Amino acid sequence: MAQMWKVVEFMDKGTAVVPCSWLEKAGESWRCYWPGSYDHWRLQKAVLNHLPPGQDWDVYDDVRVLVGCDIGISKVLQLLSQVLEDNKTIKEEVTKLGNDIRALRREMGRQVTPEASPPLIKLPLSSMEDFEQAEALMRENPHEKKKLISTFALIGGHTAELTVRRMLQNGLTNNLACNFNWAGKGHKKPFRETSLSDVLFAALQKQLPGSTQMQYEGTLKKWLKYAPEREGGVERRRRAQEQAPSQQDSDRLDH
Repeated sequence: MAQMWKVVEFMDKGTAVVPCSWLEKAGESWRCYWPGSYDHWRLQKAVLNHLPPGQDWDVYDDVRVLVGCDIGISKVLQLLSQVLEDNKTIKEEVTKLGNDIRALRREMGRQVTPEASPPLIKLPLSSMEDFEQAEALMRENPHEKKKLISTFALIGGHTAELTVRRMLQNGLTNNLACNFNWAGKGHKKPFRETSLSDVLFAALQKQLPGSTQMQYEGTLKKWLKYAPEREGGVERRRRAQEQAPSQQDSDRLDH
């Protein structure tokens, strides 16, 4: 006469074939007794022979019954072998994954990725010499260019226009910007042909995906156009501050 076994699933998603005598109802779920110290062959023998649970066996709660039916010995052997093989495969995969993670952590501890270290280019650029050195470094070292893109992308803004203006303000001084316009008309240099322009547009798209070249160009052209006025305004305010004490002294003498 066939005896009763069940296929059960534990909380860790492991499965097993167990005799019904190893199970007892516990509310909405089941409780399973398990000979945790048994090796493969001893466990298989215990399952086939319906070995009664011992006092030193492990107890697992919240066990779910997947299959329960009257099956013969040959079917139990087949299911048990398959379950053990599946669990062995899962264990091997988990072990391999753990080894991979540990190896990755060791590798990360040995080196810092180029993007994680600060860029060599110091901002804002304030002279043509600084600008040309930065351009040369970006051409010769793609990692520096990537780091600069990441740096500008952190500046941010809720619109493309605001983001571009903020990046430009952080990237170069008004005095340096006076040497450029977009296309290089007149005696000025073409900003559109620079590596810095490529960096700024890449940073804009990284910060605000979907931003267009037209939005970028329009804002940049306007910002470069008014750089001399901004620079002159700064100079005027500086001169006004210098003249203010002299004017105050003159007023005191008049009184």
